[in-house]
Amino acid sequence: MPQFRSILVPVDFSRCSDRALEMATSLAEALGARLELVHVWEPPRLESAALATVSGHPIEEYARKATAPKMEQLLARIPPTLRDRVQGRFEVGQPWERVVARAKLHDLVVMGANGHTGRVRSMAGSVAESVVRLSPTPVLTVKDLD
Repeated sequence: MPQFRSILVPVDFSRCSDRALEMATSLAEALGARLELVHVWEPPRLESAALATVSGHPIEEYARKATAPKMEQLLARIPPTLRDRVQGRFEVGQPWERVVARAKLHDLVVMGANGHTGRVRSMAGSVAESVVRLSPTPVLTVKDLD
C-alpha cells in the first residue's frame, strides 16, 4: 500500500475546493501526512501593460494581497493538531500546469472536481481533468454533491 506522507490540495476557494480540503485534512490526520494548499492565480491576457495595474499596483501584487486573507481563513480551519504540518502557497500561471509541477513534490493530490469555473467547460477540459491525466502522483477528486 502506498505511503501518503505529503498531500497537495489545490484551492480556488469554491465550495467544491472546500470539500476537497476537508477530505485531505481527514486523510492527513489519519496518515500523519503533511498538507500543502496551493492557490494558482492565472494572469489575464492583457492588450496593454497599462492595464496590468490595479489602483497603481501591479495586478499580480493585487491578486496576491486579495488571496492572502482567503488562504488565512482556510488555514485557520485546519485542526490545531495538524497546523504544524500545513502550509499555504500562492503561485502564478496556468492552474493545471502549476498543480502538476507541485504534484511532483507530493505523494497524493486531493482536489475538487469542479471549482469556481463551474461545471460546463470548453473542449480543452477542466483543471481537474488535466491534472488527473498528467499528474505524476495519484489524484483523488472530490465532487460537490450539493
